[in-house]
Amino acid sequence: MSTLAFQGDVSDLKYGFIPLQVHENLQSMMFADRVEAAKQLLQLTNSVAMRYVDLGNFLIFIGPYLHDENFEVCTNVEFTIEALIQKFGSQSLYYIDQLKSIIFPALRDIRRAVRIITVNMMVTYSLETQSFILLQTALDEFDRQPNLAKAELLTYVNSLIERIKPPESYFKPISSMLDSAFMVQNGQVRSSAILLLQCFVKLAPSIRQILTEQCESFLLDDIPKQIVPSTPKVNSPSIPMNGMSPRGNFMKKFPQTPRIEKNQIAYEITEFGKPRISKTANDIFAIAKKQIIVTPKLQGSPIARPIIESFIQEPIDDNIFRGNSIEHIPIMNDSPPQSPKFEPIFAQSTAPHAQEVNNSSSEADNIDFPPIITSTHTITISSDDLPELKSERSIHDTFSKQEFPIKPDFNDDPPKPEPNHISFAIVEPKAENLFIDDLSSDTGTYNRNRIRRRPRPPVLNIQPSISAFQDAETPQPKKYDVQEPSLHVKPMKVHASTPRNYHKYQKPPKIPQNQAKSPRKIVKELAVDDIISDLRSSEWEKQNEAALYLSKLIVTNTSFVRDNLRVFVFELFPLTTSIRSALAKTALSCMKDLAENFGNEFTPFFEATLNELLTVILSSKIFINKLASDCIDLILEGINRKTAIDFLLQDHSKRPTQCRVSLSYNFSKLCDDINDPNAAVKSLGMFITDASPDVRKNARNAITKMSEKFHEFKYIISNSSINDAEKKALLNCF
Repeated sequence: MSTLAFQGDVSDLKYGFIPLQVHENLQSMMFADRVEAAKQLLQLTNSVAMRYVDLGNFLIFIGPYLHDENFEVCTNVEFTIEALIQKFGSQSLYYIDQLKSIIFPALRDIRRAVRIITVNMMVTYSLETQSFILLQTALDEFDRQPNLAKAELLTYVNSLIERIKPPESYFKPISSMLDSAFMVQNGQVRSSAILLLQCFVKLAPSIRQILTEQCESFLLDDIPKQIVPSTPKVNSPSIPMNGMSPRGNFMKKFPQTPRIEKNQIAYEITEFGKPRISKTANDIFAIAKKQIIVTPKLQGSPIARPIIESFIQEPIDDNIFRGNSIEHIPIMNDSPPQSPKFEPIFAQSTAPHAQEVNNSSSEADNIDFPPIITSTHTITISSDDLPELKSERSIHDTFSKQEFPIKPDFNDDPPKPEPNHISFAIVEPKAENLFIDDLSSDTGTYNRNRIRRRPRPPVLNIQPSISAFQDAETPQPKKYDVQEPSLHVKPMKVHASTPRNYHKYQKPPKIPQNQAKSPRKIVKELAVDDIISDLRSSEWEKQNEAALYLSKLIVTNTSFVRDNLRVFVFELFPLTTSIRSALAKTALSCMKDLAENFGNEFTPFFEATLNELLTVILSSKIFINKLASDCIDLILEGINRKTAIDFLLQDHSKRPTQCRVSLSYNFSKLCDDINDPNAAVKSLGMFITDASPDVRKNARNAITKMSEKFHEFKYIISNSSINDAEKKALLNCF
């Protein structure tokens, strides 16, 4: 559609450029119609001339579609507004009030995508107008917004200062904004505040001088990070399970196979003398207390010498690195080698053929190694102290009876190492074998003695706590001839859960003995503290239950509610803005019932109540908006009439659009009770020139009623001191 199409008859178009069909489709209940209309609206915006567009009224109309249920509608509407802002440029500053009225409801939307496109629109407005008026609005309204909107306002400020550096006069308000953000117990708000703080300090380092201690605690200095090598991954070995016995499948701890670089020796020593295993690609050596055992492979390694010298702190004879035999290096020359008392590193039988050895680490290592195929190199340590070597039990059996004694309390104790074992083998690996062979193949070596536990005797004399039988039918436990003390168990008491009771029961006075006894009556007294404590509870279910109970008390105990009306109303304020829609609905319904039944009692504190409800009316949820509007109407209708009219005659031009609509509607309802028409002219002039069509409609209704009551009202307007634009708009209504 070309520009000439709009020059033909602009009166047939809505807001100067929207055809009637597109306008109707935008208000359709069908998603498809709204999406198509939003796309057509974007196309029309790109081709329309700026002089035909009524931007102020268009923003009021299109505001609810910025947070529509369909996100595609939201996106096209946001692109439309951005295109119009770019067309108007700096002239968009005249429509800042209309823009603010649609921005904050969209920032409170629960969908993050809607909030992001709203922030983008705010940044576009600030860049096109080259002004910080929207930044000042964000700083002023920050504390009054919910956490979702606070996080997005911080993001907007962060995005804006990256493109335009604000004047120094904004440094102090931004610092206060950050201080308030860090006091909010919300992760998203704090994350956005930290990003803004880092960006702002980087762009303007002078802001550090005005930062509070709380902000400085969140300031991250640029500290070079040390590169830590990543831990090598451990691949589990492939283990054939079919050849193992059931006990071995569940009781055996299978080793893992860590990947270790070649020619890299890892060594560790414990201060308690327990052995530590160090492994290279081709060798394993052990360091025990008082001595170091070296394998033939390790003797020929060029990197073993400095490691051993670091332990003994003295030069080593070169001969130990030349031979092929296994050498013992004493660490302290003045003391003879002693038999270390610890669990064996490797234990193997004295059979001449090579066998697989279970390589399990010590308790302090917590490291597993793969099984090793060993040769016949064996070293016997302190053989003089082990006369029992003649026994054939040369294998350290983990499941032997000596390590798992059967005790009468039927509890398994952890295995205790035997003080002296047979031999310690320093082994030479031939190749890594990732598979574990069938351990039950060699019955002579891996014979596991099965342990069978005795059955636990039944516990005697246990009385059931809850029984479905009567006392006479309760089955008695059988008695056994076992000499064990009986157990006496105290019967358990079960209390059924009861709902919260808000009544205190007072005991009636005692009757003297000389008087005749009469039936005792229980006097009920309502517990106000319990209701208030539940309204302040951190559990929304309790709050909802207390609000429902309060609604019932309005009918059942009117005097009680009237005496505590102010307390109940102020306790309901936080509940009306709850993120729980059900709780907010219950609280507003309770507030509506209070306003309907105790309208005149709201007079002393009606202004605080109305200010709170005028904030709730900005909610994006329609039913919350409707309930808040009903509460405002009932309160203004129920309180003292002169007080209500004086409140409505105040200047409300800086309030949001929805608030002005509600106040103008109540003004049109109560204008019949105005006795001084001169006092109403200024407010009517403000309402009749408002950007919202609903406000102007309510103003015309009020003018009609005033002209019927005061026949000279037209002449009063002509002689009033209001500006010419307002006077002309008022006179056009006659």
